Amino acid sequence: MAELIFDVPFCWDGKKLEEFLKKEYNVSGTTLKKAKKIKNGITMDDVHIRTVDTVKGGSVVKVLTEDEFSGYTECSVSVPIIYEDENVIVFNKPPGMPCHPSKGHPYNTVADVFFTNPSTKGLTFRCTGRLDSNTSGIVPCAKHAHACTSLVKDSRKEYLAIVEGRLSYDFIIDAPIKRREELDPRRCVSPDGKYSSTKCTSILAGEKYSLVALSLFTGRTHQIRTHLSFLGHPLAGDELYGGKRDDIDRHALHCCGMVLKGADKKEKHLKAAMPSDMQCLLRKYFSRSQLEGLNKLFI
Repeated sequence: MAELIFDVPFCWDGKKLEEFLKKEYNVSGTTLKKAKKIKNGITMDDVHIRTVDTVKGGSVVKVLTEDEFSGYTECSVSVPIIYEDENVIVFNKPPGMPCHPSKGHPYNTVADVFFTNPSTKGLTFRCTGRLDSNTSGIVPCAKHAHACTSLVKDSRKEYLAIVEGRLSYDFIIDAPIKRREELDPRRCVSPDGKYSSTKCTSILAGEKYSLVALSLFTGRTHQIRTHLSFLGHPLAGDELYGGKRDDIDRHALHCCGMVLKGADKKEKHLKAAMPSDMQCLLRKYFSRSQLEGLNKLFI
């Protein structure tokens, strides 16, 4: 059982509870419907209140939420926790770990890590920022349905990538993306695809590889991999999109930063250190002096 706590600003005085919760805090109708079935599931200043009743400015509204048993398995892999509060837990996922179990990889997933962690054991796994198995970095997981809604709406991610070739300029690519064929996992740029936009900033440019920072304005499947391959700069190690595994055995993509807006509406800036395989690749092709100024990028 989780307890959601909401302060009522004075500007909402006299407004209906349901309107206040939905518009001010993005509480879903499903969450409210479930809370109604719990004894004293919705209260204001610890007194039961109906969703049609009005709220009082300066009061505190509490909403109870129940969760269901997740049914995942114990995980033997230790995964660092970057941040945790009563609403969310954020992991620094290693490369090679899927977020969800699948037929080909049923165990040791982020879902199992979530289930094994003492503070989230037994909760429903709600991953709001899924990464590909071989993409490392920040994975936020909501502890309840309302937190899931807020995370999807209010969080932003930043990525670091090592790409093939010299990429020494900054740009924004707006290129629609679609699946190549029904049974083909790859995506491609196509006029009849879905609108997709990626911002790319050059950090280090070498003859064989370049290090770039990326942020997404849309969240399409394989968006970064597809856009960079389309530009002729596939991710190092990304054989699916034309990259070579000469120096790394997975695609060199890492989710390094996230801006998370909590229930208090204050932004939290989270960071995840670049994994060793990407660091080793950079050290092989760039000098110490070139890398010295990159501490802020968590190398």
